[in-house]
Amino acid sequence: MDTILKWFNWGVKSTDEVVFEEKIAELNSRMRRVNEEIDIELKRRECEGFSAYISMQKENLVETKEDHWLIG
Repeated sequence: MDTILKWFNWGVKSTDEVVFEEKIAELNSRMRRVNEEIDIELKRRECEGFSAYISMQKENLVETKEDHWLIG
C-alpha cells in the first residue's frame, strides 16, 4: 500500500511545481531568444569588421591601376 501511495504522489504534481516549471520554461525561452539576438548582432558586427578589414587591406595594397585590377 505504501508503494502505491508513493507512485500516486510521484505521478501527481502540485500546482506550485507546475507554475514553477512553467516559469522556468518561460525563462529558458526568453534566454534562448536573447542569445539568438546577440548571436545575430555579433555575426553582423563580425561581417562588418571583416569587410572593413578587407576594404582597408585593399586600399593599402592598391597603388596603381594594375594593382586595382589584380586585387579586385
